[in-house]
This record gives sequence, structure tokens and C-alpha cells, in this order.
Amino acid sequence: NEEIIVSVNDIYYDRGGDITFTVTSTNLDPATEYTIDWKLCYYNYNGCTSSFVHDSSASGVIDLGSGNLFSVSTITFTDPGLLTEYYDPATDDYITQGVENRSFSFHAKLHVQGVELHTNTSDAFILGGELTSSNINTIPNILKTMDVSFNGQIYMDHSNRYILEYTLTCNLFESGSTTSVDSITRIINTSYEDSYFSGSVYDSNTNSYEVLTPTASSGDHYVECDFVRNVDNALLGTMTSNVFQVIDADVTGNEEVVFDAMSSKYYPRSDSATTSSISFDVVVDNLFSGTEYTIDWNLCYYNYNGCTSSFVHDSTTSGSITFTATSNGPHTESVTFTDPGLLTEYYDPATDDYITQGVENRSFSFHAKLHVQGVELHTNTSDAFILGGELTSSNINTIPNILKTMDVSFNGQIYMDHSNRYILEYTLTCNLFESGSTTSVDSITRIINTSYEDSYFSGSVYDSNTNSYEVLTPTASSGDHYVECDFVRNVDNALLGTMTSNVFQVIDDTSNQDDATISVAVNMHSTEAWGTVTIDAIDLDAGQEYTLNWVVEDYSLSPPTTMIQNDHIWVAGNDGTYTYELEFHDLADTTNACITVTFTAGNDELQVVDNVCWASASTADGDGDNVYDKNDLCPDTTPGLAVGADGCSDSDNDGFDTDLEIDCNTDPNNALSFPTDLDGDQTCDYLDTDKDGDGYLDVDELAAGTDPLDANSKPANRLPVCAVYYNLEIDGIPTSFDGEAAIPALSGVTATTAAAALTPTTVTIPAGSYYITAHCIDPDGDDVTVTVNDVTVGPIAGEVSGAALIEIGEDVDETIDVQITWTDGTDSLTALVTVELDGDSSGGLIPGFGASLTIMALLGAGFVLVRKDD
Repeated sequence: NEEIIVSVNDIYYDRGGDITFTVTSTNLDPATEYTIDWKLCYYNYNGCTSSFVHDSSASGVIDLGSGNLFSVSTITFTDPGLLTEYYDPATDDYITQGVENRSFSFHAKLHVQGVELHTNTSDAFILGGELTSSNINTIPNILKTMDVSFNGQIYMDHSNRYILEYTLTCNLFESGSTTSVDSITRIINTSYEDSYFSGSVYDSNTNSYEVLTPTASSGDHYVECDFVRNVDNALLGTMTSNVFQVIDADVTGNEEVVFDAMSSKYYPRSDSATTSSISFDVVVDNLFSGTEYTIDWNLCYYNYNGCTSSFVHDSTTSGSITFTATSNGPHTESVTFTDPGLLTEYYDPATDDYITQGVENRSFSFHAKLHVQGVELHTNTSDAFILGGELTSSNINTIPNILKTMDVSFNGQIYMDHSNRYILEYTLTCNLFESGSTTSVDSITRIINTSYEDSYFSGSVYDSNTNSYEVLTPTASSGDHYVECDFVRNVDNALLGTMTSNVFQVIDDTSNQDDATISVAVNMHSTEAWGTVTIDAIDLDAGQEYTLNWVVEDYSLSPPTTMIQNDHIWVAGNDGTYTYELEFHDLADTTNACITVTFTAGNDELQVVDNVCWASASTADGDGDNVYDKNDLCPDTTPGLAVGADGCSDSDNDGFDTDLEIDCNTDPNNALSFPTDLDGDQTCDYLDTDKDGDGYLDVDELAAGTDPLDANSKPANRLPVCAVYYNLEIDGIPTSFDGEAAIPALSGVTATTAAAALTPTTVTIPAGSYYITAHCIDPDGDDVTVTVNDVTVGPIAGEVSGAALIEIGEDVDETIDVQITWTDGTDSLTALVTVELDGDSSGGLIPGFGASLTIMALLGAGFVLVRKDD
């Protein structure tokens, strides 16, 4: 229950003296020794701030000892002087000493052996503090019937934090007199160093404002204010205003100036020799008959709700009208403003300065001030309007191709040469056209009323009546389209500009099926502890290209680490379900292998399946060499060969696998006989058809008389390399050719030598519809033309494919010849494929069927693939 109380005697202390404060400790344990730590701290409204004063003399320790139930400690704090900072070369640092004039309090902490028991803070006080500066703002001349309106600022060298009160007494003097004619007093108790005051003080007793009122009907006057610190009645400063005049003129005090409505919100700039002008009426009312009044008017920049503080500075954009009131009013003055022309700036050698003339296209209003002998009575501002202004530029951003089921999504920008400030309305009408037609198929309209020079728009307009968005919707299922937008100024229906988009396509894409889904499951091998992942794709659409991107990660690690990943791309030949299996018999051991599968149709992501996991500790050994597949670097070792820990056999210890040596026709039992790889392409020379890696087949180089073992020795021309495939129609025309072909690659350096190497090829196929496809690639990048029967495709640079459709009915037994010719413009080759039609066959495995991984839907009798030259 220990408690301490910290107390000070005063709320203000002069600089240079001592401050005495007491710390009273109660409910102490007589058997315990206590210590009090105290600090001077910055006060902020209701206590110490988190930052304490860092002067070494601004803190201390009191050892209370033991044997007391309570204790009163008196501490004397000696003012360390005003805050100073200096550089100390000895420490290479800046040393801070003393404290500021500021609001402070004392903070104390009672503890036992460093364990805090209770804290407390004294009342706040001010240490030192003076007036640094003060002023009364310029007081304008007034009429004899007016009170003195003034204001000013007080700046102190300390933050008060509502601790001290100050009295500000302001007196009104007639020049030459030492006796004031009126006085007002206010109490100031601020939380900051600065305080703003005005020349009226609210009196809650009378529910009115006290003001300074002159007694003389004319003459020079001034205001003088004294600023006093109440705690010690110290006069901290006196401020004196400028001398202003009280003018003897009669007014009603209710004068008012207003503008009649402007004739338009928009005035065009003149492009002819005739100067355009704007006429407006200014009406003043509640006048004093017989008094002379003046109206000063200015053209000013308009900003939302009135004139900005900056007026237009062209000499022709202001004027003055003086009149004597013959009645109480109303009194009307008509003003004609002549357009000074567009803003220009030029250098004037006579003044050695730049001269500005004219005004911009911009938002403006007229400002009027009513006064008598320079004393302002009332001001007002006209309605806003636009002077000139056109469209500087506009554009519709690039619109991408869309499907026939999509609306047109677009946006753009409009840039004007003036700021509108919500004055004028513009209509933007955007029409959707089919290319070649002058009649739009859809249209949307929006009203634009912006506050800036630029405006951004989108291709959808909200309709509050239907609570929906209007958009541009094509009517044609395909073809070229474009959007055209007209920008019209509503006040005069002037067409300011037309913007036209790029031509984009509406695509009749019926193949994209976003209702297809996949399911992913894993089954473990009954004895070998490895998983088979089965992916079933459901609700597929015939002809649509689908992709399964999958990755297996080891989730036993943090973060998870990728173990294996790949993709599978195919085209669904028929509606229905497709099953894809992945056997992970050679996966590294992990307690938590998880597969993530991303399913896409074309470029559209349909589904992501994750969190399909299993524990893999595979003991599979596919080639039976007693090395698990997960560790076997040679997974197809010939049975009976002795292998090492990596699953590879090296009978002669020459560093090459025995099976590799057998495949490469070297002696696996002779260390001096091993495979060579001239071009370093990881294919041994015995199996490499291009040993020097120069892009020319060895047989072609031999026929051309060049060296197949010298990469710098090459034939002058290479014929396209062509392969022949066939596929069932329902599986589409192949778009990639990396599988088994019915006729392997055919090539040659000349028509004569290549044709001599060709032999007729016969394939037998059962009933059905088939594509016989020739796929040709020219190694030189020459234009290639391919003809399959009477279907010709090309010439196309580098790569081309052509196909012929063959239909075989039931119970048909005959042969059909398919002639395939390809040329690169220099040499030509022709191959003949004899197709035996076996209508009685029940089908089965067909050579070349499924040769490609990627297949696309039927588009026509022939199609082209173009590859850019490297």
C-alpha cells in the first residue's frame, strides 16, 4: 500500500532561482529500506510526457532508509540555466546543458531494490517564459458609425499547457491623446506558444460582444494592447497598431452589392478581328441618399465556390464605378468587359522585365467591392462561367479482342485547355461499329462535369433508374469492330472532338468451357510405399485444349520445397471424362508430399486443387538391379549387369555406363573403347545424325560433298525436313509433332539424291475419318510450300504443315494414294503414301496415332504454323 505524493508551491518560477518541492511517502514498512528516484519532466496537459529532461542536474535519488511508517522529503532543484548546445572535441559529440522555458512537473518513483512500488507527478508549473513577439494586424479606415475591427498574434517562448493565465487589455486612442476612449479586456490561457486574438470579446453576462467604439466622428486613431502575466502582474509586452482614420461619412450600415445572373455559363473566344465582350449588371441596395459610393470590380479565377485569393492581373480585367445615391436604392450599374485575348508573355527591354497580357481559357467570375472613401461596406461574386476553352487531346485506350459473349470493356482520357470547376456539362456519346458499317450497333451516353482540365472515362455508365450499368454489346458473333466517341459541349451543342479506338475482334469462341472440373486423388502401392496420383477431368468439350500444370512439394520442410513439376497438354476429342495418371515410384523420401494441380482451358484458369498429400518411402526397383528407383541414375539397366550404388553399370571402369556403351557401339569391357561426342550435345557420335552440330544431317553433308565432322563445312542449301502423321478426325489436327510418325523425317540436299532415297510407304487403317498430315521445317528458314493431294499451303517462312481428310466407310477394302510434295523454292521432294483401307478391322493400336501431345479443333482442310527465324 506504499504511496508517494509530489507537491510544488507555485505555478510559475523565474529563471535563475531554486525550486523547492516535497515528496511525502506513506504506508511504509519500517523493516524495509526504500529509495525515491525523481526527475524534472516535460508536462503535457495531464502529466509527464514519455521524454524526460536530460540535463544531469534535473534528476536525483533520495535514500529513505528504513524504520519509518511515513517520510517527508524536501528537495531543492537549482535552475541549470537556459538550454544550450555546444560541440565537445573530446567526445566528438554535441553536449546539451540547461532546460528551456517550458511547462514542467516533477516525477517521482518509490522502489525497493529496483522494484517499482508507486509513482506520482507534481502539479504543473512554468519555468521562466517571456513574450518573444506580438503584433496587431493592419487596421483599415472605418466610418464614424463603425466599430474598430482588428486582430493580432502573440508569440511566447514557452508552451503554457493551460497553466498560467494572461490578461490582454486593448485600448482605443485618438492620436495625440494619452487617455483611451474605449477599452476591452480578455483572459488568455492557451496550450501553445502562440495565440491569436480578435478585437471583440464575448460577454456571457450580456450575451453580446464587447468592441472598441470611437467617440470622435473623424480623425486619426490607433489601438494599443498590454499583455500581462496574471500570477505576478508582470507586463510582458505592449503592441501598438497602425494609425487609421475614422471618416465622417453617412451610410446605412446595411449596404449590399449583388450581381444579376450572368447571361451564359460559356463565352467563346473570338477568332476574328471583332473583339468579344461580356456584359453584366451590378445592383446595390440599402443606400444612404446623398452619399458617394464606389464599386471596384475584378475578373477573378473561380474555384468551386467563389473567387480565389489571386485575381487576374491584366490591366483590362478590372474597373471602378463611382456614383452618388439619389435614393435608398436599388441602384444598377451595367459593366461591359472586353476580352483582352489569350494569355501572352513577352520581354520588354524598356523595363527589363516580362510583360503579361491577356487571360487563359479558364473558369472565371466577377468580384465586386462596394466602398465609401476606401472603407469597404460589402463584397459579392457573380455566377461562375467559362471563357473560351476547347478540347486539346483525347484518346480511347487500346481495346483487346473479346469473345462474342462479352461486352466491350474500354476507357480513355479527355484533356481540355481549361479547368471547368463543375460549371459546364459535356456529353460523351460512344458508339460501337462493325468495321465497314456506318450504322452503330450499340451506344452509351454519359454526362461529364469535371473540376479539372482532364477527365477519365470508362465504357460503362450507371443507370440509377434500372440500378445497372449500360455497356456496349456487339450484335455480330465475330468480326472487326471499333468504338467512336463524340465529345459535345451542352451549352451550345458544339462538337469539340471525336476519338476513335483501335480495331479489335469479336471472336466466335465456342470452345472455352469453364464448366469443366477436375478431381485429384492418390493411391498408395500395396507393398512399395509410393503413390499414384489420378487426375480425372470431367465435363470436357470436344476440340478444347486443356492443360494440367502440376507440382509436388515437400511439406515436411518449412518453407515447402519443390520436388518435381511438369504439365500435360491435350485436346478433348469427345465430350466427357479424361483420366491422367502420375506414378511417383522414384520420388525422394518424405513424410508429407503434396501435389497442387492447376487446370486451364486455353488461357483461362478453371480450377486449382491442392492439399492432396501422401508419405513417400518408395522401395520400387523397376529394372531389378537392387537399387531403388529413387536413387537409380540408370533406371533401365540390362538384367544381370552388376551396378554401383547409383544403379549404373561400368564393366570396364572407363566412366561410361555399360548400356550406354552398348547403345553407342563401343566395347563395354575395354576401357580404351568409349563413346565420343564431337559436338557435346549429350548424344554419342554413333547415334548422332549431325555429329558436328552444324545443323546439317551427316547424310546430307556426304551427299553434298561437305565434311560431316567439321562444323564450318556446310552445304549451300538444305531442303525442308518433313514427316508424315495421321490422326483420327475426332482428335483434331496435330499442332505439335514430337511423337512417332507413320513416315519418319525425309530430307535431302537435292531433289535427285533425296528422291532416290525414298521408298513408297504403306499404312493400314480401319474405318473412320483421318487426317494425313505433312509437317515440314526448313533449316535455312526458306519459304516452304507443302501440297497434300490437291490442298496447298504456303509459301510460309521456316515451318509449315498441311493436311488432307480421308473418310473410310464400313465394309470398304481398297487403297488410296496420298501424294505429298514440298519445296523451298530451290529444290523439291515428292513422297507417295499408300493407305490400305480395311473396313473390316475392329481398330486397335495404329502407328502414329496419338503422336502429338497437343491437338487443336478442326478449322479447315489445311492449316499453317509459322515459326519466326532466330
